[in-house]
Amino acid sequence: MPALADLDRLGWCETPSWVEAWTPRGVTRLDWRPGMTTETLLEALPESARAQSEHLALIDPRGGIRRLGMAAWNHESATLVPGSRVVLQLPLDEVSARWVDASLPDFLATRLPGDICRTFTPDAASRLTTATD
Repeated sequence: MPALADLDRLGWCETPSWVEAWTPRGVTRLDWRPGMTTETLLEALPESARAQSEHLALIDPRGGIRRLGMAAWNHESATLVPGSRVVLQLPLDEVSARWVDASLPDFLATRLPGDICRTFTPDAASRLTTATD
């Protein structure tokens, strides 16, 4: 647990009503629905956005990462919650693509999902916080 004085900012985001798919064709935001799974999310994407990807990374809103198969030979499904982000593997076998496949989910896991967020800056002098919407 870091000391408050060591933080530049702290805050939270309202729970979003969406899930995101990060694909080789870009980022697609879809409305979250009860019972939504990685399978239903993939079915909602155009074929070109998911073609040739064999794996995905599911990032939950708290920053947990779960890697799943999505090809016919390794298919797995997981339930999505609001704010989930799904990153599809790049269909390339190059060093840069492998780096993105490994690093992008790790980076997204450090970012809170949401559009309506509040941050606070700790006031070093008084140890109180001041709002900075």
